[in-house]
Amino acid sequence: MYVPSSSVAPIPEVPFVHYDVFPYNHKFCRNDYVLHKQRVEAFFRLPHARAALLMGGIVWRIAVEVLDLEHVLFGPSGSRTYQHMIKLAEGDAVDDRLSQAECDLICGVSHVLNSHQAVDSASDVSWWPKQDTFERDSWGFWSWRDEVWYRARREEIHSDDPEKAGPKAAWSWRNTFKQGSRQRAAMEMLEREGTGLIR
Repeated sequence: MYVPSSSVAPIPEVPFVHYDVFPYNHKFCRNDYVLHKQRVEAFFRLPHARAALLMGGIVWRIAVEVLDLEHVLFGPSGSRTYQHMIKLAEGDAVDDRLSQAECDLICGVSHVLNSHQAVDSASDVSWWPKQDTFERDSWGFWSWRDEVWYRARREEIHSDDPEKAGPKAAWSWRNTFKQGSRQRAAMEMLEREGTGLIR
C-alpha cells in the first residue's frame, strides 16, 4: 500500500544501525547467534520493518519467520524517516524502506578485527549472506533450491560444528553462490537461444 508523496515532507536519512565488533580470532558460539536473533526480533517490532517483506531475497526469507505476510498491508508506517519515493503512473508515492545497515542487521553482519593491534581495520562476517550478494547470485526469485539451501544453513547454525555453524566472510558467501550463478547464466543462455529458434 502506498500514499501520495504530497502528504509527506522530504525524506531525511535513515538513522544508523550499529555493527557489533568482535576481537581478532573470535570464536563464535551459539550464544552469539541467539543474541543476533534477539536483536532482529526486536527490530521487526518496529512499524517500518514490514518493508523487509517487500524486498524479496534473503531479507524476505528471514522476515517471514518472524512477521506474518499480512504485515505487508500495514503501511506505510507513517514515519517519514523510513520512507522512500516511488514513481507510479498515477504520480509519485511513498512507502516504507530499509536502510543498508538495517538489511545488514537482519543478515547478521558484524565486524571482526583483522589483528590484535587493529582498532580501525576489520572484516565483515555474517550469519547469512548480505542482501546484495544473494540478489546478485540468485535466480531472481525464491526458488526451491534457495529454500533447501536456507534450511540446510539454518541446521548448520544450530549444529555443534564450529567450522560450519559460525558466520562467514563475504568471499565465502560469494563462493557458496558461485555455482548457482553459473547455473543461472546457463539457463538464461538456453532461454535466449530457445527464443531465437521460435522466432
